[in-house]
Amino acid sequence: MNNRPNTRSVTDQTGVSIADAAERLGMTSEAIRMRLKRGTLPGAKIDGRWVVYLEATEHPPKHSEQPTEHPTERDVGEVDHLRSEIHFLRGLVEQLRHDQAAERERFDTGRRCSGSRH
Repeated sequence: MNNRPNTRSVTDQTGVSIADAAERLGMTSEAIRMRLKRGTLPGAKIDGRWVVYLEATEHPPKHSEQPTEHPTERDVGEVDHLRSEIHFLRGLVEQLRHDQAAERERFDTGRRCSGSRH
């Protein structure tokens, strides 16, 4: 697998920003960046900024690009990593909900106390 970004010049084809590519492909900007770094999405870094070449990606994938029936070791590793991230993020969301509920309770208690002084 080629992990190096495509080094075609901007004059070879028109590119778009990561944000534009994300919107056109229905993906997040981070997913676009990861694909660029892995070399699975055509693009180049020009003056320190990524330019994404969408002409090749806006057509249906070739047969060789279709997912395989059996996951590779790398696929399994990525899925495990994503499951770990999901677990972490769910815990973070739960903690934020707890903190929000506690803050709301403190706010409501403060309002009740200040209202009773009048």
